[in-house]
Amino acid sequence: MGDETIGVDIAKLHFDVHSYPAGETWPLR
Repeated sequence: MGDETIGVDIAKLHFDVHSYPAGETWPLR
């Protein structure tokens, strides 16, 4: 159950990072 949720979160996070401008919403890159 936990692993499934993490997978979804990772995918969504990765998508958001590429969707929003770099360094705009996510200070990751």
